[in-house]
Amino acid sequence: MSSACAARLPATSRSSATGESLGYSPDMTGRTRHQAGHETHHLVDGGDLACGELLMRLVSQMSALPTGDVVRLIATDPAAPLDIPAWCHLTGHRYLGPGRESDGRAHYDLEVCARPTATRPGQPWRRADPTPPPEGTTSP
Repeated sequence: MSSACAARLPATSRSSATGESLGYSPDMTGRTRHQAGHETHHLVDGGDLACGELLMRLVSQMSALPTGDVVRLIATDPAAPLDIPAWCHLTGHRYLGPGRESDGRAHYDLEVCARPTATRPGQPWRRADPTPPPEGTTSP
């Protein structure tokens, strides 16, 4: 986790009372600490949403979180292993890596960055202010 990050979320962001099914252990503050070293997680269950809908759900959840919080996204979309790291690269959020839930579904851990690159409303896979094409070229 980056030194500028101080990941903290209330216990209510876990999916179960103890969080143990997700590899969490509660601390005395009611927060969770992921045993792999990431401090806390906010769970976003994308289920079987296609990547566009999945990203819209992810953006709506992450926009309210402070810098450094870790989001665990559960997604079964076959494009997610490529799309989630690419979206992190686009926006500046830190991709921490994939894993598997106890039920076999894939999850992806992301760290909220301080100043993410804005994306278009309803199209989180596109920058809000695309870089203009170089002089002498035309855009499609």
